[in-house]
Amino acid sequence: MIGNLPNVNALRARHTGWDKPTPQNLKDIGTIEFFWRNLFEAIFYPNQDN
Repeated sequence: MIGNLPNVNALRARHTGWDKPTPQNLKDIGTIEFFWRNLFEAIFYPNQDN
């Protein structure tokens, strides 16, 4: 069981190396989500008016 535990140093490096999204990253994510939502609505609800 002990041999299957993850490397603590690797976990610490992954946790401390995580970058928080910038405002520009959040805008880009929001834009992508907006276009995907519109695409899915057009596919699954083609007759619904927006």
